[in-house]
Amino acid sequence: TLIAHLKSRAKEDTGYALLRACRNRKSAIVEALINTGAATDYININGETALVHACRHVGTNSAEILIDAGAEVNHITQRGNSALIVACRYGHAKAVAKLLNKGVERNLKNNNGNTALMLAIKHGHTEAAVKLLEAGVDVNVTDHIGDTALMIACRLPKKAQASTITLLIEAGAHVNVKNDRGNTALMLASQYGHIEAVSQ
Repeated sequence: TLIAHLKSRAKEDTGYALLRACRNRKSAIVEALINTGAATDYININGETALVHACRHVGTNSAEILIDAGAEVNHITQRGNSALIVACRYGHAKAVAKLLNKGVERNLKNNNGNTALMLAIKHGHTEAAVKLLEAGVDVNVTDHIGDTALMIACRLPKKAQASTITLLIEAGAHVNVKNDRGNTALMLASQYGHIEAVSQ
């Protein structure tokens, strides 16, 4: 019916407005929209929700507002990203903590074969990585070329990653497993100057 159609369109419009508010870092507007019944489950043409957008923006609390409002936390985008993967990619540690408390899938791989832990490591977001490790993520999951999070850490600048390498090893990361190119974390550590951290 026409009324049903109008209600559906109105729900879609509020969902789109909510997504835009998240994308533009407008937490107050996000909260106001939710309080007026905005749809948190709206999905754009890229398969992204408001929560996925909110998880990109450290320094705003839009992600926490959406999670508390009951937004779907396990939605997967067209690129295979979950809200947790996005939050770890951008270092949104508060969102990571909230999502983990909701029991989200922790070891999911996106379309590029990356897990939340791998992206946190790759982009230097140690706080997010620590929260994942404390939550018991699998540190030995491999990506599309057989790399583990430890192998990724071993390729990064020495000053930034020495402590992260130690954290991964203490969490049970294997130093001698080989990737598809025949390299182990120990070999990569030697090549990139992390041998002390891996050998301890």
